[in-house]
Amino acid sequence: MYPIRSVQHESETHSSRILRDQLPDNWIVRGLDERDYGMDLLMEISRNNRMTGETIVAQVKAAKSLRLKEESCIYKRLKPTTYKYLIAQPAPSYLFVVSLSEQRVYWRSLRDHERTRTDGAPESHIALHGSLDLSKTGKLALDRSQTKERAWPLVEQAILNGLMFYNALGPLYLALKRLPNHYGVPSSVQQLLISHFQHNALIQSYLLYSDKTYPPLLEFYNRALAKGAITPKMTFTAGFALQFFAGYLSDYIQAIKVCDRLTRVEQKRYWFSKHRYPIAHLDAFPPYFLEDDWYARYWFDEYENETQHINLGLFMDVDDRTRHDFRHFMHATVGSSKRRDGA
Repeated sequence: MYPIRSVQHESETHSSRILRDQLPDNWIVRGLDERDYGMDLLMEISRNNRMTGETIVAQVKAAKSLRLKEESCIYKRLKPTTYKYLIAQPAPSYLFVVSLSEQRVYWRSLRDHERTRTDGAPESHIALHGSLDLSKTGKLALDRSQTKERAWPLVEQAILNGLMFYNALGPLYLALKRLPNHYGVPSSVQQLLISHFQHNALIQSYLLYSDKTYPPLLEFYNRALAKGAITPKMTFTAGFALQFFAGYLSDYIQAIKVCDRLTRVEQKRYWFSKHRYPIAHLDAFPPYFLEDDWYARYWFDEYENETQHINLGLFMDVDDRTRHDFRHFMHATVGSSKRRDGA
């Protein structure tokens, strides 16, 4: 008797053939010779006829029929151990489900699933959607998704840094505003301006998918050199630094609003599980002045009596109680200095 080829094996071969035929032409599929333990294929993306080293790992499943169109469904046939193994991979991991009767392929980023799944939802029950297939628009979405997942560790750190240092943005802006234009800013301030610029660019590009683009940092340094607005220490003058900061600050504040809602409400399970103490801190002292009050207080400096000593405000966790105490302290300090000057 000869060996029996099971229906499952035939389905696996058929699904693999359909997937390879429908993937973007610039995706190179590499098989895995050793036991995969959940990794069925390794895929590498080429661009402009050049290999990039951009890879993703894929788990491929076959289903008799998934007539999703624009609807969603929950795919329940991924083992929890396999899911955890794939999530732990350094390269982005994806589930591809091939609907054999329709010869249609649906995909889902497992990292995206991990971020968006709700409390109590089984981790290995993957939500698929009809629009996430390998149609022309689905391929564009897949390429954008894998680019985002590759950059996600940097994006995640940018989100946390933006939230944790939000309360210092106003004092930093006023400090620049009150310096004479020709003064060179300290190197620490220069680094803050650059860091916030990069955080904003990452959040805008990979989280918000904003159509706003920001020039590379080198262009700003060239502008500063052309205007004589850079010091021998390679820091900007206060006037140029203020223009640089103001060029992205409003967008950054709006982006931080989105990040605040994302981390503390919409995806709190994920963020609290990975960054327990920063998120607990943000729950206790959420980013303050998130509404129009920020612009009155800092951009237009309509609260000048409270912001003369911004170095003190920079190191305070400001809620209603400390804000009241700060006002009382400032009035007492200003009053005592006036009395000494009068004496």
